[in-house]
Amino acid sequence: MSPLPNSIAIKSTYNGKYLRKVPEEVSSQTELPDTFLNFTAEENTASPLAKFELETAETDPECVHIRCCYNNKYLTRLSPSHLWIVAGSDCRVEDTESFSCTMFKFVPANDFSQDNDCFRLVHVQTGNYGCLWRAEQPYTDGVYAGYAEFDQDHCEVYQVLDWDQIFP
Repeated sequence: MSPLPNSIAIKSTYNGKYLRKVPEEVSSQTELPDTFLNFTAEENTASPLAKFELETAETDPECVHIRCCYNNKYLTRLSPSHLWIVAGSDCRVEDTESFSCTMFKFVPANDFSQDNDCFRLVHVQTGNYGCLWRAEQPYTDGVYAGYAEFDQDHCEVYQVLDWDQIFP
């Protein structure tokens, strides 16, 4: 597997949309936290809400921390009692026993695509896939780390795109 780029956009293979931090106007009108992420950014959007940076973990070079460039926060679980992935941590956390662990692993989805650009995103602390969730509003298209198995609709498979290549 070739190394992933530092600046990325993450595109769902299920709905064809990009992962983004929800805009403030959406979170203020719903019960969503302002750190909530969902796959609702349209094709070819250059929104800073959809830009993420990867930082290699110190304890495991196969793992990364994913930082949302818009709010400068790392992806983590919402709380000990929730499996929603949000852009909510101020710092990198490599304690795999803590719900606030910010480590993820991109696993090639070679069974889905041979193009080497599709991955499954594993939340290291739970060991589960970050899956596009098809729940009812307002959580529709959010990232939920609740399943260790592949989804029949491939909602856990994402295309990882080099931000600097698609939005120079």
